[in-house]
Amino acid sequence: MSPRSDRGRKGLDDRTVLNGIDWKFRTGTAWRDVPERCGSWATLHTRFRPPPPRSSRRHE
Repeated sequence: MSPRSDRGRKGLDDRTVLNGIDWKFRTGTAWRDVPERCGSWATLHTRFRPPPPRSSRRHE
């Protein structure tokens, strides 16, 4: 196991992210209008978006 690093930003709590996404859809506002207490709107949007579809082509 690799040692933990203290570099970079501290991750946002999952509950905070979920509350921010819930707030966005309950109020019907744009992502940029989500309050800062829920985290960065860009973080919320990234965590909400589904992953891109996997390619059916295999890499060799």
